[in-house]
Amino acid sequence: MKKIDRYVARAYILRFLLAHFVIFGLYVSFDLMQRVDMFYEAGAEQTFSQLLLLYLYQLPSNIMHTVPPLLMLSAGLVLVYMNRNGELLTLKASGISVQRICMPLFIVTIPVVIMLGIAQETILPDLYRQRNVLENQIEGREAGPFLLTDRQNEELYELFVGNYNFQEGIMTDLTLLTYHEGGQVVKKILEADSAHWANSKIKFNRASLQEFNPRGELVGDPEAFETKTWATDLTLSDFIDAQEDVLTTRAPAMTLSGIKQRIDENPHNPRFRVLFHSRIADNFTAIILLLLGLPMLVGYGNSHQSRLVGALIAMIIMGIYYILVFIFLSIGNAALLPAALAAWLIPGMGMLLGMFCFSSMRT
Repeated sequence: MKKIDRYVARAYILRFLLAHFVIFGLYVSFDLMQRVDMFYEAGAEQTFSQLLLLYLYQLPSNIMHTVPPLLMLSAGLVLVYMNRNGELLTLKASGISVQRICMPLFIVTIPVVIMLGIAQETILPDLYRQRNVLENQIEGREAGPFLLTDRQNEELYELFVGNYNFQEGIMTDLTLLTYHEGGQVVKKILEADSAHWANSKIKFNRASLQEFNPRGELVGDPEAFETKTWATDLTLSDFIDAQEDVLTTRAPAMTLSGIKQRIDENPHNPRFRVLFHSRIADNFTAIILLLLGLPMLVGYGNSHQSRLVGALIAMIIMGIYYILVFIFLSIGNAALLPAALAAWLIPGMGMLLGMFCFSSMRT
């Protein structure tokens, strides 16, 4: 890498890190202002430590969602700074094209995009679940109903929870179904008024148990228990996953393999197919925004006024891109377009238009 390439790449990375931490700092400041009441209602020391952990969980997710626009902003800051100082003019006078000067920006962006794609499939889903669990605990939220599935030693269990209090860790109105081999006939039904976590177990309170034979016929009378313990692989994260199924099909806690499994389980639901394709297409957003934004920022004028107009146009283009992506994903979710077309049409057109604009920049 030549000296000028290292200079551009270093300036690009520094501006991106600075821009991100400024944005994240503003987010934390506004979020803390909204949570001031919690410092009075709960112990301030405990609440502060929980919030600190919450923001640590939030940081990787925040990076994931803000990388594409901040990369474009950082690239624009670098090139506008070089243009203002006459560095771009000097380089162009030396026979170096604007496209070549911009090459280090893409060389840095591509590994960043690859690493974020890997993180999305590995560490981010678990961090997202942990963050949501902690946020629900801090805010004392209650949610439900939930239907959770657990498989142990080839036995199928289904747990219905009417309501869950995240802060107190209390479940109410519970029904646990155990199935005979094959998963079609109920083997046991356990009903309980409430339950709570006990390490890797769920402890039911005021429970009744009824058993059935493989033909679905009652076996004996129901048994009553003051407490009944069930060992399970379920965790608090499973409540977040179940909550995501209800609240959104974007499901940041889901990996591509998890989405593929949902497609197999729901072959007639287009939302998961759209999500699968859009998750892959999202990885190209940073490149597309660079291709579209850089020509507007530095490629079509040298005056101060033209650079301001170019920056405004670049921001408008970025906004239009995200709006069109949202519209076409919504159309795909409504099954009005094939899932692949709904997810890839705007990124594909954006890539082609961006390559045309980038290659047309003044050299």
